[in-house]
Amino acid sequence: MTSNNTRAEKARGLRYKKAILSSLNRDSILEDFYEIEQQCSDVQYFFEEDGETLLNALNGDEEQEWEFKMMFSDLSAKCEQFRSAVYDNYVTEHFDDFFVGICGNRYKCLGYDSYEEDYYSLTSYACDWARDESRKRLMRLTKEELLNIAGQCFGIAMSWNDIQHRYNCLQAAFDILKDENTVLLQYIKDIEAAYDSDMSENDFKRFVSELPDRFWIE
Repeated sequence: MTSNNTRAEKARGLRYKKAILSSLNRDSILEDFYEIEQQCSDVQYFFEEDGETLLNALNGDEEQEWEFKMMFSDLSAKCEQFRSAVYDNYVTEHFDDFFVGICGNRYKCLGYDSYEEDYYSLTSYACDWARDESRKRLMRLTKEELLNIAGQCFGIAMSWNDIQHRYNCLQAAFDILKDENTVLLQYIKDIEAAYDSDMSENDFKRFVSELPDRFWIE
């Protein structure tokens, strides 16, 4: 066996020494915060470039439009705020250990392979080793340090879930409004096309009667 193969084999065997939860880890949370922040910025840019779209979809309600914009702005600010919290020294050092130590036997764990410089799935018994390793590192802390870390880690996890939920609801509402406005614009184009065509007066009236109630035609 070559020296490279030996190092690779040894690294695979020690993956459990540095583990993360696949569903709840610091890097994934940072990526989510960043992605949501970027999506909010894209929506705000859309408002600036095509402000009438949202206002039309809200039936010209400027107050509701302003509130909708502020919700995206507020969510973007919260992402930036909590991304800063995730960079706290205690969180950077202990976040993954904390959740692996608590939940490592109930959720899927990934172990770090120093040779491949990446994370890979751990077997069930390796997950138990990973949990024990994480607990050993946590037990070296004082009770006060551990309580502080617990508060920060749980706070970040709860904020992450809250921000995800708020973003999903806001984005879904925005997509509906945007799609609805697109449909309205298409109706208007269809009306204009029908009016300019050779359609008989009776056919045109029948076409208009099939439009949504919110349309008013002079």
